[in-house]
Order: sequence, then structure tokens, then C-alpha cells
Amino acid sequence: AALLAARESRRPISMADLEEASEKVAYGPERKSHRVSDIEKKITAYHESGHAIMATVLKDADPVHKVTIIPRGQAGGYTMMLPQEERSFITKSHLMAQIRVALGGRCAEQIIFNEISSGASGDLQQVTSILRKMIMEWGMSDRLGPMIFGEHHEQIFLGKQLGSERNYGEAVATIIDEEMHKYLNEAYNDTMRTLNENIEVLHAMAKALLEVETIDHKQVENLFRYHALKAPEAPAASDPA
Repeated sequence: AALLAARESRRPISMADLEEASEKVAYGPERKSHRVSDIEKKITAYHESGHAIMATVLKDADPVHKVTIIPRGQAGGYTMMLPQEERSFITKSHLMAQIRVALGGRCAEQIIFNEISSGASGDLQQVTSILRKMIMEWGMSDRLGPMIFGEHHEQIFLGKQLGSERNYGEAVATIIDEEMHKYLNEAYNDTMRTLNENIEVLHAMAKALLEVETIDHKQVENLFRYHALKAPEAPAASDPA
């Protein structure tokens, strides 16, 4: 932030400098000169709108701070969410909301274009990682119970990176896979249903992003109000039975 201010010969550091610095660290530098085709911009606009809608509708998700389709780093756009308070631990309901928010981009692409792109690769990595930890490390599977699967240890000769050793059989491995698919399918179906229920907001938000490229949380809330939707009263993400 100090460097950004100094480059413009400003002594005080502004909030805009701090936000730009944090986003540069998190997502990489802006690529305003990067030429993006109209179809790619449209896909990105709907993809990010899908994330933003899920984050707004689900009460257990972190609120939306900013949505943009300006390329930054390796991302064609991004949806920034900020927690309202610090967390020492994460609840199951919050994790299920995170999964649905992450799936929002891919589901929006499927609904609008009847097609999916590679743009959801990072989202799917996040979803897979959360599901695996829920089931194998945090004992959140009703079927497997409060057990940890896979012994973790430090591999000293690899820079003390955490490794894991399989301590369960093929039958348990099959159940782990089945549990992951159950949670994933439930979340995917919920996300598709929620976006279809909010299809007018999805179109309106994507249109706004294509026009101005970046919208903030107030503009996201205004889009919901305009379409007579009461996002804060929406139900929490449901857990699979």
C-alpha cells in the first residue's frame, strides 16, 4: 500500500491503496491490458454472479465485498467475500455454505450456456479439499462417525511438509468416496435450484458486470432489492441426511 501511494507521490496511504494491495497479494496484479473476447467476458460475468448470488442468499456464507470481471493474476475475475468476525473454528453449516458458493460459478455457466468451462478448476479443487477434510479429518460424516482417517506426520526430508499415511481398508475408502459424492451431489442440486430461483438477479448482475466490470456489496444488495428478493431471510445450506 505504501508503494502504491509513493508511486503517485502521495504521502498518506488511503483505504483504496490498502484494498488494492490486499487484492494484489491475494489474486495477483490487475491485467487491464489483457484482451478478453466478448464470450469470455460474458462467461466470467455469469460465473462470478453465480458465486455472488450464493454468497448473498446463504446466511451461513461470508458476505460479498466485491465482484469483478477485471482479470487479475490467473483469474478472469473474482468474487471477494469478507467474514464479519474472526473464527477460531469452522462449523459444518459454514463449510456446506462454502461448498455451495464455490459451485455457484460452474452451475451458473451450466444454466445459462448449457455448457461448462475450465474456469471452475480452482473452485472444484476447493470443494474437493473441503469435502475430504470434512469426512477424513473433522469427523463430519454421519455414516463414518467421529473418526479421523489417514495418519498425519511430518516428512522431515521434504522440508517438514505434512504427509499422510493410509490407515484404513478398501471398504472404508469406498464409503469415503460415496460420502463425498453424496455431499457434492446434494450441494450441486441445491445450488442449481437456488440459481434458477434467482435467475432474474443472475441476468441483472451479469449485465451490470459487463457494463461496469466491478460492483460492490451495496450494489449486489440493491439488485436483490430491485427484484423483490429478501436474501438475508433465505435458509441455511442444508446438510445431506
